[in-house]
Parts: sequence; C-alpha cells; structure tokens
Amino acid sequence: MYKVILSMGIYGDYNKARKLAKQFKIFYPLYKLYESFHCAYLPLNNTFKGPVYFPHGVRGCFFSKECEIGEGCVIMHHVTIGSNYELGTDRSLDKYGAPKIGNNVFIGAGAKIIGPITIGDNAKIGAGCVVVKDVPAGATCVMQAPRLIIK
Repeated sequence: MYKVILSMGIYGDYNKARKLAKQFKIFYPLYKLYESFHCAYLPLNNTFKGPVYFPHGVRGCFFSKECEIGEGCVIMHHVTIGSNYELGTDRSLDKYGAPKIGNNVFIGAGAKIIGPITIGDNAKIGAGCVVVKDVPAGATCVMQAPRLIIK
C-alpha cells in the first residue's frame, strides 16, 4: 500500500494516479496533491481513450472537463486543451465546446488548443501553437514565422 501511495504521489506516473483516483475515492486527495504540486488541472471526468504520455510530466498542463483525448498521445509540458464557454451562454451552440483529439497525436510544449475543434489521428501540433481550427489527420501545425514590427 505504501508503494502505491508513493507511486501515485508527487513524483509518480500520471496515468497510474488517474486510474487509482477514479477507482478508489480514498486516493482522490493524493491526486489533487499531485495536480497542485505540478501546477496542473487535469479533471477526472474528461475522456482519455487510452494511456497518454507526458515526457516532461504534467507541469503546467490544463485540460477542460469536456475534452476528449485519444490513445497514445504525447503531450509536452504547459499545454492547454480548453473549452471556450462564456458565462450565461447556451452550451449547445456549435461555436462553443471542447476539443476532440485523435489517436497518436503529438502536442508540443506550450501549445493551446481551444474550442469545439477536432485534431485528426497522427497529427502534430508544434510548440507554442494556438489552434482554433480543425487539423486533419496526419497534418503538422506550426506557428507563423516571427515578424518584426518597427515603429
């Protein structure tokens, strides 16, 4: 039992921590400690279709409650996968919602994926990208080249 708590604790594996917190309510406070230590928000009621890999840990990651993430995704640190709801709006409208991410998607560090969009299977999202439109399967999404603005 002690090894299970340590493996789920501050330095443990996210997938293992999530599984234990969903199965046994007693582990939920440890899961919240895990989140707070890593400055992350990863609610238990979002959908993970399989294991998700965090090579740099879950540091700074924020996931919406309604987002869906496919199997085998690789998600780097400081990623936001968020919904775009406004207070007092009808959530059934097409322009509001949370992302659906396909299988085996790579999401680079600091990427932001926001709104009711779909990221296709085997897609790659580059570091620092802000994605608000659908990305087809197998596509690579990168930021524009930096530009200088001289006054």
